[in-house]
Amino acid sequence: MTKKSKLGIRAVGRKEYEKYLSGEKLTHKQITYARCFFCMNGYFDGKVSCEAPDCPNFQIMPYRKIKWD
Repeated sequence: MTKKSKLGIRAVGRKEYEKYLSGEKLTHKQITYARCFFCMNGYFDGKVSCEAPDCPNFQIMPYRKIKWD
């Protein structure tokens, strides 16, 4: 298994998380996407919402299905 395949599937946040791991600077949006990718364990179980509306990042979570009021 290669290092990249250990990071998770190809999804929003993976590229940003790889940049973070290599020490590159990230924008606030990139940080948020990288955090979602990390928190969702690389989306190994699919590109789905975390369904955690209490999370501060939930408003911009890439795969959320719940409408934000």
